Amino acid sequence: MSHDSENRMQGSGYILAYAFIGAIIDVVLSHLLQNLPVFVLLFWTFLGTWSGFVLITLLFRPVRWSHTQPHLPLIFLINIVTAGAWAGLFIGLKWIEPSLMVAIIFGLSPVMGAAYEYYQGRPISGHYRTVIVGLTLTAGLLLYLAVDHKRYNPFSSVWLFSFCLLLLCGLTAMSLSAYTYLSRHLHQQDFSAVQVQALRFPLLLICVALALPQDHRQYLFSDHFWSYLAVIVLLGNILPLWLLQKGIQRAPALYVTIIINVSPLLTMIFELFDPALQYYHGKLLAILLLCGLLMLSNEKLFLRIRQTLKQV
Repeated sequence: MSHDSENRMQGSGYILAYAFIGAIIDVVLSHLLQNLPVFVLLFWTFLGTWSGFVLITLLFRPVRWSHTQPHLPLIFLINIVTAGAWAGLFIGLKWIEPSLMVAIIFGLSPVMGAAYEYYQGRPISGHYRTVIVGLTLTAGLLLYLAVDHKRYNPFSSVWLFSFCLLLLCGLTAMSLSAYTYLSRHLHQQDFSAVQVQALRFPLLLICVALALPQDHRQYLFSDHFWSYLAVIVLLGNILPLWLLQKGIQRAPALYVTIIINVSPLLTMIFELFDPALQYYHGKLLAILLLCGLLMLSNEKLFLRIRQTLKQV
């Protein structure tokens, strides 16, 4: 096996491990959030995550203030979208089934990206427009299933819940799309991946700390709280982010796209191990449709599939 082939295999393994671990942690988080306040788990999870990245940065590649200062506006924007993305994800995992939350975000993120490209005046191909329409309709179907099989409703009205869920998923997807663009700009300014992670969480921690319930300390002494927290911080955040970075460095972009786009399906598979979550055919079909559209949204993959079908 050539060195390039070995790198591709290793990179694909990193990305696959990232997708598997992320799917498991989403199910675990959704389960824990049924018994814990969102902001308690959110605060302690990202306090541990941020502390880990800060420690790694200080030990191996400290960030110089002279290098950071000119980029403070960009870093502040990254903090804003990070707060929106993670707060939205945690709230969504409490409200609805994890596979549906992940699928809706995956479906809306390309839609948000296309809207940004259109706003910038960049051309969008007819193929991509067709896929975006399909993703929008599929996201609507997933939202309907999420409301119909909701896990927790903090509102008195189903209509109000539906509106807030749509708003929440839209803001989460928009925040994730914006983070992709903004972090890319920060990487171009010679910030490493670990340094970006060390700089992106302070605003989230401040906002969540202000929103902590007064009786939050009682949860810190509940059974297995710190055990679960260590698993989420190490296996749910620090390790997956490292795996993703290593995979992106070694695997071709096409491989990364294919593997990551099956994440909603993996999450649904791991939901089978949670007896509180129900399997139904409508969810499987909607997620399979979404995964297929996400694959087709990559024009290189679409052309390769079309060429293979012609040969067959």
